[in-house]
Amino acid sequence: MNDEEQTPATNLDLDVEPSEAAPEASSETPDMSQEPETPVVKSPKVKKPLGKKKLLLILLAVLLAAGAGAYYWFVVRDDSKTAPAPVVEQKQEPTPEQIDEALKKFITPTTGETWLATPKKLALQGYLTYDESDVTYYQVGSRADNTINMSVSCQLGCDVKLYEVTAAGAVTYIARPDSQAVYNQDSEASDKANLTAKVAVDTTTHYDSLSMPASLEIEHGYKVSKPVYPNLGEPVTDTGSQNKPVISDVKTYGASKLVKSETSYADTSLTSIGYGLMTPLGTRVWLAYEPVPTSLSGYKWSAGNSADSDKLKAIARGCGGGLSATITRSDVLKDSDVQVVGKSSDGQDIYELKDTNNALLTKAYQEFTDYVATDPNAPYAGISKTDFVKEHGLVLAKDKFGQWLVYTREQLSPAYGCAKPVVYLYPTSEQAVNVRVGADVKVSDPLYPARTGWDVIARPNGQIMYNGQAYGSLFWEGPGIGEYPAVTSGTVVRQQDAIATIRTQLAQQGLNTTEINDFVAYWQDKLPAQPYVRLTWFNTAQLNQLAPLAITPKPDTVIRVFLDFAGLDSPINLPAQQFSAVPRNGFTVVEWGGLSPHKLY
Repeated sequence: MNDEEQTPATNLDLDVEPSEAAPEASSETPDMSQEPETPVVKSPKVKKPLGKKKLLLILLAVLLAAGAGAYYWFVVRDDSKTAPAPVVEQKQEPTPEQIDEALKKFITPTTGETWLATPKKLALQGYLTYDESDVTYYQVGSRADNTINMSVSCQLGCDVKLYEVTAAGAVTYIARPDSQAVYNQDSEASDKANLTAKVAVDTTTHYDSLSMPASLEIEHGYKVSKPVYPNLGEPVTDTGSQNKPVISDVKTYGASKLVKSETSYADTSLTSIGYGLMTPLGTRVWLAYEPVPTSLSGYKWSAGNSADSDKLKAIARGCGGGLSATITRSDVLKDSDVQVVGKSSDGQDIYELKDTNNALLTKAYQEFTDYVATDPNAPYAGISKTDFVKEHGLVLAKDKFGQWLVYTREQLSPAYGCAKPVVYLYPTSEQAVNVRVGADVKVSDPLYPARTGWDVIARPNGQIMYNGQAYGSLFWEGPGIGEYPAVTSGTVVRQQDAIATIRTQLAQQGLNTTEINDFVAYWQDKLPAQPYVRLTWFNTAQLNQLAPLAITPKPDTVIRVFLDFAGLDSPINLPAQQFSAVPRNGFTVVEWGGLSPHKLY
């Protein structure tokens, strides 16, 4: 037993009287204060020699001491027993003012980095082995005597890397700048393979100001959570006046700022809401936000089916990755429009619309039935509107901000696809071209190699050779990796005028006769049959966010158009769109596509 183990034994107070810890001594017990040679005998009837009795008493005392020691060691000291534990001083609970250590360092870094107020653009630095024509370098800060540089490569999504450069010019890649993230060794190996020989690798240095805790608290006790994978964010870009979200500041954390992004849909009076962290690098990291539990497990319903195995999703439509849109708010619903239909797993009231002819419910139902129209064997195929309501196809919740949040059940939501995007290649001379798509390609012609993209021979007349076969274009279908633009403007026409309007608007955006005819041939049978059709076009900048194209060699001119449409029983007012044709100079790439709620794959 070491000294620390012995200490409790000397101080331990068992709070037990001697009479309770040992058998009662007989009346013959000697007075231990007397010398052994002159014991006092209280009864002359004792016949045994006094020496032997003394030995027995000493032996009894030893046995009692051993028993007390065993009791302490095996009962009092053993936490697995039910005997009372020794009294210890209770630690004081942390006060609300005491901040989590990770958050404290995030706000007030201890790792010595400082950041420039505005990143300073640099010339190409040659840190990366691949073609740097799509790479931008910045000086973003410093640490001690080192400069901190950043590379940003945005082809199929954005890749942000940090480097420290000494005064002598030695360059080190900071592989793990976020101490709160879990890094993947395979990804790190890929990153290292893309570095030139002059770049060393550091896996120990991190920056407190880039190490966001797992979650941050916003108002009313709600929290936003960081991505599960390491993420330094991506540059904030302007995708055009048609899709500018409203950004508002929420809270500042040291050199970072939490912001709220709101994008309104003019056709449905819905607003997508998301939260992002603006980092000191000038990048934005989208965060998860769940004011209502999305898993339906544990929900209690007063009517309708349980749907326990499903989950809720924001009603915001589109074929993108949904990076920022975590919830959807209705801007027109009132308390009088809804009624309680259940309780969430955390006790919040869950609502449904009273009026089954409400335009929002009708639209949700119509979009889902469009989705299953081509697949009679799909789950819930042929579902009636009454059963759509009973199965909780559309549910509502009121958050602590007083907003009405709108959700659909995932199994009763359309699985949108970016349908039939067709890519045309027009080089100035015959040349080899590689085409990669920032999307989860489900269907393609010719077959799309996911790892490498298409490697083709392109000719000035638009003919494409792939594996010895000639094609007029490349086509793909599937959800894009980026954010789907909001419908904020458009044209509403009578159904019989839709095709003529589409032809005119495609020409206004710079498509030629062949491209326009191809578009109409594919889409004319897929337009809604309702009396009116809304036509909204997304432009090249928006599509570069939704489903970026990475084409090598880099084109001189890129024209991308994408049609989002919807059927209407009556016309609605929308801001009109303005179009301008892009001149075709040099190597030109043209792509058209559209949003389809139908089952594509």
